[in-house]
Amino acid sequence: MTTVLTAPTEVDLTVYKGNDYTKTFEIETSSGVALDLTNYTVKSQIRTRQRRNAGLVVEFTATIDSPATDGEVTITLTDTQTAAVARSTGHWDLLLTDAAAFDEIYVYGKVTFKPTVTVKP
Repeated sequence: MTTVLTAPTEVDLTVYKGNDYTKTFEIETSSGVALDLTNYTVKSQIRTRQRRNAGLVVEFTATIDSPATDGEVTITLTDTQTAAVARSTGHWDLLLTDAAAFDEIYVYGKVTFKPTVTVKP
């Protein structure tokens, strides 16, 4: 499921430890048109507090989906990454940088890490 948003939007995440996690966002302009992400880069991290200098919990694999003109960005964590998280909470954001090196946070929020009980075969 894709979450449609304009900047900046608060989206809280729930991540289950030991499971893969993926979420796709469609970034739109204020007029409701998909943002053309051609020549953009994307980065997304979870930190212990809502500060750049706070401890890094885990970094998402963040990708601009093809075609870039659809404005879609996907963030992903592997089951190994989520299993290694020792915390129960964190803060995250998604940073887009355009070709002129202008940075903008489009999505931010809290992360809740929940334990799981089922073990994969």
